[in-house]
Amino acid sequence: MEKRMTERYNIPLRAIVTFTGAPRQEIETLNISGDGAFFMTNQTMPEGTRFFMSLFMDDIPAKNPVVMLEGTVKRRSTSGMGVYFDQRQQFSWM
Repeated sequence: MEKRMTERYNIPLRAIVTFTGAPRQEIETLNISGDGAFFMTNQTMPEGTRFFMSLFMDDIPAKNPVVMLEGTVKRRSTSGMGVYFDQRQQFSWM
């Protein structure tokens, strides 16, 4: 049964993610919703790991639109991991 509260979109977006205790890495989302995202990676982090993510929306007609998000790793699989965003979000147009 689906527990998601917001609609999921299969949109590949470029992101730079920093996990607690790990080096920064560039990734691409597989899908994203208003409260989380899933991305493919060979290096998953343990559930509960905190992260900070800069999400780049290159197709939006503005100069370097970026959404900055924080959250927690919610689940892991052999193909990647799902993250949950904190309720507070900061939007930045750089």
